[in-house]
Amino acid sequence: PGWRGPSAGGTAEGAEAGEADAPSEPLFYVLSPLDLIVVRARNAHDHLRYLIERGQFEAAVDFARAARGRLLTVQHRQEAAELYLAHLLAGARYAKAAAAMGELLGSDSALWSKWLPPPPPAGRPGRP
Repeated sequence: PGWRGPSAGGTAEGAEAGEADAPSEPLFYVLSPLDLIVVRARNAHDHLRYLIERGQFEAAVDFARAARGRLLTVQHRQEAAELYLAHLLAGARYAKAAAAMGELLGSDSALWSKWLPPPPPAGRPGRP
């Protein structure tokens, strides 16, 4: 069970199983007299997740905007934008949410229809 590195002879034990279980990213090992710590390099998605988990939605959107096209997928940027809008609306910060919608939702009609209520039927005034 788990990944096996090269044996003392310089070959991988169980090469077929070992290759399938090998981590896809580099791992670093920190050894102290009391602990062995396995460390993985942090990527852009990890940082975005970190900001979102701490409720720093505006910072998450700013980070996603700065990383546009290089480090994050469209889905990651969209998730940050939607969580930020939900955060603004939950806090009754409607003016800020309305000002941000144009940039955050872009020209995606599905997102616009998700975040904007449908207009009232013709001839009938809407109720707040």
